[in-house]
Amino acid sequence: MEKRGRNMEVSQKSVKSVRALTRLNLYLNLFLPGLAATVGVLLPDGAAQAQTGLAEESGCLDPVAHGHRHLTLASMPTGPLTDAATASAKIHPWPFAPLSIGHTNASYQHYTGFPYFHHGLDIRGNAGTPVLASAGGKVTNIENYIGGNPAYWEVAILDDEGYLWQYHHVEKTSIPSNVWNAWRSGGRVEAGTKLGEIFQWGVYSFGERYDHVHLNVMAVGGTYMSPFLFLESLPDQSAPAVVAAGVLVNGKAHDGANVKGDYSLYATIHDLILHTKYVVPPHRVEIAIDNGAPELVWDFRDIPGKSSIESYVEDFFVPDMTCGDYDCRRLTIDLAFAAPDTGASSPPYRRKFPATPGPHAAVVRAFDFEGNSVSKTIEWTVAKNP
Repeated sequence: MEKRGRNMEVSQKSVKSVRALTRLNLYLNLFLPGLAATVGVLLPDGAAQAQTGLAEESGCLDPVAHGHRHLTLASMPTGPLTDAATASAKIHPWPFAPLSIGHTNASYQHYTGFPYFHHGLDIRGNAGTPVLASAGGKVTNIENYIGGNPAYWEVAILDDEGYLWQYHHVEKTSIPSNVWNAWRSGGRVEAGTKLGEIFQWGVYSFGERYDHVHLNVMAVGGTYMSPFLFLESLPDQSAPAVVAAGVLVNGKAHDGANVKGDYSLYATIHDLILHTKYVVPPHRVEIAIDNGAPELVWDFRDIPGKSSIESYVEDFFVPDMTCGDYDCRRLTIDLAFAAPDTGASSPPYRRKFPATPGPHAAVVRAFDFEGNSVSKTIEWTVAKNP
C-alpha cells in the first residue's frame, strides 16, 4: 500500500508482519498520545509511518479527520537523480547547529516487527531550538502524520532545484503563521525562515534525551537521498571503525578455515558523527578481492530501494548480527551485496566470492561522508574438492 503523503511503500507482507506486534503501540500513539509519551512509546519515522498505514487499512484512523493530507503529483519531488546532478547540487546551511548526528539514511532500524533503512538524518538538538529552512521553496505540506500524537508533525518544502525537504518532529504550536499561510495558499518561504521548533522527544537513548529533527531530502520518484549531499560539511575528522570482519556461512560467522560451498564475507563497521555513542553505518563501502580492483558494495547517496525503505535492508545487513533500536546498535554488512551497476544479477544483488581451493584475501574499505576511511583485510581458505 503506497502512502503518497509519506512517499513510502508499506508492502502487504510488512503490514501483516507488523499487525500483531504493533497493536499496543498503535492504539497508544493514536488514541492515548499522552500515555504513549509517558511510557516511552515513541517510534522513529519508518515505524511510525508503517503504523499510520496499518491504522488506515484497519479502519482505526480516518485520514481526513486526523489531518492526514496527501501530497498531490504537483507537490512530488522532480529533481534530477544522477551523480552529476547531486555533485552540482546547491549546498545549504543546516536547519540548526547539530549537537550530533543520531542516525543517517543508511542506519538500520528495527522497532516494530520489520527492519528498514532510516532514510534520512536524525539531527540532534535541544528541544525548543528553532528549525530554519535550509532551502527556500514552496511549502507543500504541514501534517500530523500520526494523528493525535504531537511528536509527529512535518513541514515539507519543495526547493527550487526540485528536491523535497521534509522536516519531522517539529512542535506544532511553534510553526509560525506565515508558514501555515504559505502552505494554505501554495506559497513559498525563503531559506532561513523559521519553520518551528524541535519537539521534546519522550524517549532517552543510550542515557541521553533524543530530541531531534528527522530530515529527509527526496528526489524524483520519491527517492530518499542523503541529506549530507545538500548540507554544509561537518567538522567530522574521525574515520569509521571495523569492529569485526570475517567469513559468513548460512548467515553465521565462520572461522574462515576450509570454507565449502556458498559463502560470503561480512564486516561490522561503526561510525560516529560528533558523538561517542550513536553508532551509524559508513557512507560508502568497497571490497577488493584477491588484489583485484575495488568493487562497490553501496554508496548511500541514496538507499538501495530508492523510494522503499524496506527493500534490501536484510540483504545489505546480516540480520542475525545486526540490531538498531533505542538501546542496541550493531551494524554488520554482508559484503556479497553489490550495487546494481557492478553487473550483478537482478535484485537482491549478490556478488560471488572465489570458489578456487586455497587461500584468498579481500580488503574491505569504508568511508564516511567527509572522506575519512578505514580498511581491513579478511583472509580465508577454500577447501579442496573431495
